[in-house]
Amino acid sequence: ITNPTMTAEISAEDVDVSWEFRWRRWDTSKYTFEYPDDYEDIAAEADLIYHMKYSKDNGATWYFCNTTTVTTPGERSLNSSHIITGLTKTWDVPTADFPEGIYLLRVEVFRNSIASHYAYDQQRIFVKR
Repeated sequence: ITNPTMTAEISAEDVDVSWEFRWRRWDTSKYTFEYPDDYEDIAAEADLIYHMKYSKDNGATWYFCNTTTVTTPGERSLNSSHIITGLTKTWDVPTADFPEGIYLLRVEVFRNSIASHYAYDQQRIFVKR
């Protein structure tokens, strides 16, 4: 997740969320030792789907950002209203539904054609009202 940052104080009613994608492991090492440092797989990238989720209780309960439907970390949904295909999404955070506080924001990525492939990034954010 590249935006918002952990130090950002969000006061707007919507937040532009963005993230990057690289074929790297969680520790930034190569995906596997066989892959070159600059490995890319354009065809596989077209097969990726993203979910954006949030928690307002430090991870006890999770919701899809698009629909506020209850979910769990790692749960893959094929519902088109939960799927994000790009690397950015505007997240509506109306004051009535998002009082001041700390939230967890999570972006998950799945390969559409291979159900077992999964990765995520998670960030704490502060909504200031």
